[in-house]
Amino acid sequence: MARQSREFGETGIQHIVQKGHDGKAIFANQEDVDTFLNILIELQKMYKFRVFAYCFMSNHVHLVMRFVDPRIVSGVMKRLKLRYSNWYHRHYGCTGTIYQGRYYSRAIDNEPYIVNAIRYVHLNPVKAKLCKTPIEYSNSSYQFYFGDNAWIIDREFVFQYMNKVFFEEYHKEDRGESVTNKYGMFLRFNENFVKPIPDREAKKLMISLSKCADGEAFQQLGRDNRWRLIKKFRQKGCSCSQIAEFIVKSRGAVYYWCRQTAIKAAS
Repeated sequence: MARQSREFGETGIQHIVQKGHDGKAIFANQEDVDTFLNILIELQKMYKFRVFAYCFMSNHVHLVMRFVDPRIVSGVMKRLKLRYSNWYHRHYGCTGTIYQGRYYSRAIDNEPYIVNAIRYVHLNPVKAKLCKTPIEYSNSSYQFYFGDNAWIIDREFVFQYMNKVFFEEYHKEDRGESVTNKYGMFLRFNENFVKPIPDREAKKLMISLSKCADGEAFQQLGRDNRWRLIKKFRQKGCSCSQIAEFIVKSRGAVYYWCRQTAIKAAS
């Protein structure tokens, strides 16, 4: 029977899963994980694919990647699996397959929903009760969405759809879906999602949308109403600095307030 052809999709983004043979471990220790990851890095340099997420569990691995050319996907995975299995056999002095057949792959056609796949990957160890939060698990890419070093992770693409605050909130196991449904997480809530507008124009726009002449009047509005208005301000091109000046808050306070509002709504 002929193998079913892989779906690729228009975006080139793939969620790939490779399981161990008969549910057995692919990675026995940290050295195994590091070896597999180093091979992935070498192949990334050669084939220029983009990595959005990874997670290494003992008996399977998750990868979320973007390929410009669909013809290289199978070649990359073949080389990745072959080079690791050759190393594994030499290192442990064994023979036989370590993989459960072909790798699973799913095309992600809608770019914003890449965040769903990333969340699923990062929550694997949480659901397996290996840790309470994804930041506690060292063998995933979650940690590289925070701090200065992104390493091999292309986080800037993901941050077109949500900032770090919402990325963290969305990864809380019991809050992700409710936060999404309540507020629509795929608002491009970063500093450059639309062309910024001048300060004077931004102030006029915020006054017009909120029906508030100043920050004091704005603070009298209900909390949910204020949050929805801030979303509108951002969608129209107002920067967080402009919003903070209008509502008489620091820029950091704007981010913090949004975070707390999301937590309250999702709890």
